Amino acid sequence: MNIDEIVRTSMEELARDIQPTLPDPAAVRNRVNRSRRIRAIATIGVAAVVAAGVVIGVAELRDDTRSTSQFIGPVDVGTPVWMSGGILHIGDHEYAQDKAIDTALVPVTGGAVYGAPGGEIIYQPVDGPAQVIGSESQDQRPTAPKPGPAADPDSDHIAVLRWSTDDGRYDLSMYDASRGRQLGATMPVGGDDFGVPGDPNPFGDTPIAPIEWIGADDDGGSTWFFRNGRDLWLHNSEYGLAPIGEMPLDVTLDVFATVTTDGRLTFTTASGLQHPGRQLSSVSGVEADGFLSHDGVYYAGSNADPEIAGTIAVVDTHTGETRYLDPPHGSGPPTHLSWAAGHTLMFLVPDSDDQSSSGSVIACDADSLQCVEVAEVDDIDEVTLPRL
Repeated sequence: MNIDEIVRTSMEELARDIQPTLPDPAAVRNRVNRSRRIRAIATIGVAAVVAAGVVIGVAELRDDTRSTSQFIGPVDVGTPVWMSGGILHIGDHEYAQDKAIDTALVPVTGGAVYGAPGGEIIYQPVDGPAQVIGSESQDQRPTAPKPGPAADPDSDHIAVLRWSTDDGRYDLSMYDASRGRQLGATMPVGGDDFGVPGDPNPFGDTPIAPIEWIGADDDGGSTWFFRNGRDLWLHNSEYGLAPIGEMPLDVTLDVFATVTTDGRLTFTTASGLQHPGRQLSSVSGVEADGFLSHDGVYYAGSNADPEIAGTIAVVDTHTGETRYLDPPHGSGPPTHLSWAAGHTLMFLVPDSDDQSSSGSVIACDADSLQCVEVAEVDDIDEVTLPRL
């Protein structure tokens, strides 16, 4: 037996002897991403042709850490999703809704999903009428979070968490919106498993079910993170339910965002159950009021630099490079920052007249920093932007 065979045999024996007692998100990440890589490879081939004519301009933007947005058109900023006045907008399409929106609006591959006041979860596909899914009439405790939903923009998987009087626990239901069916049995996640003793709502003071991230697995299930008080928990169909540690500022499958006591933002690989996350980058001058894109590539939040007040900072979490999105000329400061699918950022800007409630819905591409004014609205307070 040569030296290579000896080393390989020793490593294989060592690997068999070391069996983790709790799931490692790195393993979860690899399994979740396998099917996405296949889709991404197919997409890259098409995108490369489209991007060939603008790659020089985008590279120049990325080299300049003070680069700011450009309002030009027509540009591709992904698929903006928003709702106002009973009309749900998905890209260029408009869909009148019979139900009002009461909780989160979330994009999925086939359209968008939102929660109605009666607890119904409404799925609006891009190619058909709205559908009611998850319409169980479970009573909610007064302090219980509303049922959601949360969703994966790269699939049609959604998660609904609600209080059930049948078993006195919080139950999680998973659905495939496009197929109109529930994924597996409803899973109880409350009671003695976690939470503050005697507190009917262990999830904190939030109007929305605290599912922080969800992604479809290639085995038909889903991986999701949820907040339990100050802690972060993970659930996966293979590993079950397990605590991860203290809740970070924001979380995706691959990247965690944390903030230090002096306000510095730090981005790490996902913290494992057996090991801490590895630091990717750390930045200052960006407020901890923002969010990670669903894939964790970007963080967007308000900037803390008075020299460029009123802009949105877009941070590359892997390098720490920070670029800026300026609101349209003559408008007020941006509000209600959110992510739609992919790297599409959305926000609202009021008109410069302080006495008016009118304003604009803005969508930007975080890769190119190109933005478009999606719509002018009479009252920006009536607009709901997506929540991932």
